[in-house]
Parts: sequence; structure tokens; C-alpha cells
Amino acid sequence: MLVARLDRAADRILGERAGITYTRFLALLTIDRLGPSTQRAIADELAVSEPSASRILAALAGDDLVEVARVPGGGNRRTVTLTDKGGRLLADCSQVLEGAFASLADSAGIRLSDIDDPVQRLLAVLS
Repeated sequence: MLVARLDRAADRILGERAGITYTRFLALLTIDRLGPSTQRAIADELAVSEPSASRILAALAGDDLVEVARVPGGGNRRTVTLTDKGGRLLADCSQVLEGAFASLADSAGIRLSDIDDPVQRLLAVLS
């Protein structure tokens, strides 16, 4: 329940402040983390179907946030890379979300330093 509510809040915040959906932000984040990648690898990382990834990437490419190029001799394989514009938007969105989360934690009387260790341990177990 908490994760779903945080996801919805992130979607609303990014829509209002940056004009991008949380799903598209996650795609940019994934491409940045993976580096130049195939559409299939991005779909796997996002846990979405390839057609869904294709629609997300087409929208990002339409806004010049990513570049999608066919792999020579690779049939339908495409390589996806982040553009400079996409990198700047990713950095801006990351700051917006970090600030919003810090404000949320502060409103709840929680110090972020108090939850960092447990969150890192959970992430390690999930990896």
C-alpha cells in the first residue's frame, strides 16, 4: 500500500512540476543506469512487456529525451540512449522527488538518516 501511494504521489508531483509521468521518469532512470541498452533489456528492467516499453520509448524519443536506433544487422533490435536533454530532465526530476520525499519525511517527523540503513538492507536482500 505504501509503495503504491508513493508511486501515485511521484506521478502527480512529476506531472505538475516537470510535465512527465513517473513511468517515463523510471524509464529515463533505467536507461541512465544501464547505459546504451536494447529495448528488451529496458522492458525487462521495468517489468513491462516489450510493446509497453516500445510505447514509452517512442514517447520519450518524440520529446527528444532518448535516441532509439536500429542495430545494424540486428533485425528489429534497437539501441536506446539518453540524450543530453533527457539527462537534464532526469537530474531535475530526481531533485524534485528527493525534495518531496524529504518534505514528506520531515512532515512525519522522520529523519532520513534513520531510515537509510534499513532501506539499504532491504535493497541488498532484493538484489
